[in-house]
Amino acid sequence: MTPSDVGLVIGGQGITNGVNFQNNFYYLIKSNLDALKADDSLIPRELGGSTAWQQDVLYSSYDNHGTPNYVYRAVSGLNLKTVLVALGADVTSSAFNMEAKATDGYNKVVFDAFGVNEQRIYYAPDGTPGDLRRHYEKVYDYFLHVVNALFCRGLY
Repeated sequence: MTPSDVGLVIGGQGITNGVNFQNNFYYLIKSNLDALKADDSLIPRELGGSTAWQQDVLYSSYDNHGTPNYVYRAVSGLNLKTVLVALGADVTSSAFNMEAKATDGYNKVVFDAFGVNEQRIYYAPDGTPGDLRRHYEKVYDYFLHVVNALFCRGLY
């Protein structure tokens, strides 16, 4: 496999149902990843099968660097919590940190990605903070921005 063939690699502490003799990572080549985007029935059972696909899930984010900015995105793709749990990782009993890396050197780390210790706030379209929610079923919005940026760069 060459770097240009790589579509997605998931590995790290807690992965126990992956591939290789240690079962500690899983990968998809780019053509596999492109195919499952078109047909969720192609998602390998090791990654949670078709239940790992989420369609048009709404995320909100807020930043204020002098002017309040509210962003909403409808995201479709692999539910990383479902995938990680299928690979044997425990993402709910303690804070779970995730790192995204791209082949061009771009990377980001999201601490407590599933909001175990720090709850996430949903921002309503009028800009008011909504009820505190734990987004166990959703990946922290910032990480989605990172993953979205990686897909937009054509790296996945």
